[in-house]
Amino acid sequence: MSGLSLGSSTADQALLAELPTRLRDNLGKQKVSESQNLFEADFEYGTQPMRWEQYISGGATIQQISNQGGIQMSVTTAAGDTAIRQTRPYIRYQPGKTIYMSTGFVFGTAYTNQRQRVGFFDDANGVFFEQSDPTSANPNGMSVIYRSDVGGTITNTIFTYPNWTDPYNIKNLLNFNNIQMYYIEYAWYGAGLLRWGVVLNGEPYVLHQVGIGNLAGQVTPWSRTGNLPVRYELRNIGPSTAGSMYHYGVSVLAEGKIDTQRGFTYGYGMASGTPVRQPGASATRYPLLSIRYRPMGTLEYGVDTNYSGANGTLPTGGAAITSSSNLAAQVATSSISGTTLTIGSVTSGTVAIGQLVTGANVAQGTVITAGSGSTWTVNVSQTAASSTMYMTGGTLITASGATWTVNQWQGKYVWSRGSSSSISGIVVSGASAPYTATATTANPHFLTTGKYLTISGGTSNTSVNGTFQITVTGPTTFTYSVTTSGNPSGTIVYTQGIGSIGRIVSNTATTLTVVDNVIGSSSLPYPMVNTPATSGNYILGLIDRGQILPQTLNIYSSANCTLELITSTYYSPISLTGASFNTMYSLGSLNSFAERDVSATALSGGEVVYNAPLPSGGLQTFDLTAFFPLYTTVQGNMPDILTVAITTPSTFGTNTVGAGLIGQEAMS
Repeated sequence: MSGLSLGSSTADQALLAELPTRLRDNLGKQKVSESQNLFEADFEYGTQPMRWEQYISGGATIQQISNQGGIQMSVTTAAGDTAIRQTRPYIRYQPGKTIYMSTGFVFGTAYTNQRQRVGFFDDANGVFFEQSDPTSANPNGMSVIYRSDVGGTITNTIFTYPNWTDPYNIKNLLNFNNIQMYYIEYAWYGAGLLRWGVVLNGEPYVLHQVGIGNLAGQVTPWSRTGNLPVRYELRNIGPSTAGSMYHYGVSVLAEGKIDTQRGFTYGYGMASGTPVRQPGASATRYPLLSIRYRPMGTLEYGVDTNYSGANGTLPTGGAAITSSSNLAAQVATSSISGTTLTIGSVTSGTVAIGQLVTGANVAQGTVITAGSGSTWTVNVSQTAASSTMYMTGGTLITASGATWTVNQWQGKYVWSRGSSSSISGIVVSGASAPYTATATTANPHFLTTGKYLTISGGTSNTSVNGTFQITVTGPTTFTYSVTTSGNPSGTIVYTQGIGSIGRIVSNTATTLTVVDNVIGSSSLPYPMVNTPATSGNYILGLIDRGQILPQTLNIYSSANCTLELITSTYYSPISLTGASFNTMYSLGSLNSFAERDVSATALSGGEVVYNAPLPSGGLQTFDLTAFFPLYTTVQGNMPDILTVAITTPSTFGTNTVGAGLIGQEAMS
């Protein structure tokens, strides 16, 4: 018996008749209530890119294995290799319900410095299984973990295999090299129950559980939020052994179903006083109206006119950025032999322990661990011939007018809208399409292979412009594929998403130290992709992980035309020409998290998900309740865009079209 009546006598407890733990949900109710599928997926025909994001860094790869109906995720031996598969939605937690996931998964062999993870989690919060370094007491390296960034520091509370509660004595029967059906269930409330288990022969067995309520020493919530994605992750935290992991189908259930009302309802319409627009004759996919939600869920400090005064909620009086840089030191004629880094002349900055090193033939994830003067020790054994090397300790942002408390912003995020970095030139090579574009950056980029970048500003050969997945070839170079030969001209820049974002690991009274919020950490200080500009915009707060659920489209056209709904994906984002996204303050929706544009005149990218003829005259109404919600990326800086696009015939002339979208913003 579990002794639920903690204060009662032994005789009183003997009168209790309790079901075994595995037959009760995380709130103590017998599992007879109807379960509701919140999310499900299998991978028989592909990776489901509209519902899952794939994130790779370094030499990592992700591929669907058609003859297995599953996904293979692999890394090389390099430190920093990362492969992530994460659901595009964050599963919306509802108080009073247990959230449950189950999946088919193979952990396989445990390797030192390699982490295999599966569960409900992201980079800051969650609950998951983990395989890590093998030990004599735990040769399979198995643990269960709950993660929290409450208080500003990401903390993993770890229960290793020898310490699992294992009430049914089942763990010793498990072979982690075999496929298993794992499950995780949780209640949040900040103080709910967490449970990790396995299903054998159709029977669920608890491997470990933690009751957070009244847990000794637990004075904060077990995670900052109960809204979490499903995630599979394979990551090298240092030099390791090349390895792979495999995952198969997954389902997410709510025990007791989920209430249908999941957010506040708002209307996103045309500009005030301008109810219609003129697409013009023979227009192709004219972007009449577009919506997305803002990248930051909280706006706690910063400088950004888009979010100030009558058009936002950013506090006034933020200190301007006076400098920002990813470069801590530049060192000429340096070399690495084994784990010894020999420094030549330091041409700028200061070399220090903890810095990430990049250069020609320098292994990814190379970090200085000890040393001084001209001789230093790095974490990765290698041979790198004498060349110029660059060091970073993350992005350093200074606002000299700030008066912050030390580590006031630790664990929060900084986002800089539209920040970009310069490309000094692009050379296109190859005998036939696809051609290889080699970009040389104006400064060391500290990028990793696998990132998606948006290139813009190229003229004469505009095929170099767009969103591409890159391969890093040097500290100031990367390559990608284009469709047209010829070198471009123009002022060319690269960006990521709609602005650069990163996690703040520490701050002084006037400076922020920031790392990439997916692959960066104190031990691998990868910086932001783009640094905020001097006197540029920036916002400090938390990433917005909500969603917009479209409900209804109301649209009017004074002549016949074609309506299309186009949505962005992480690999094919919508690019709008002439867009000006405004917060919903401009329409009087003071608490909306959405932004809408009614200024753009052209679009590219995205995926057409709806097409219908639009007749002349009268208000047309389209039911969008079956439409997929709008999300953001793992990085958090590329919210989905939904565009109402109009294509007109040559006879359309000066006729007009107007539209309004109604949606629910699920933020809790």
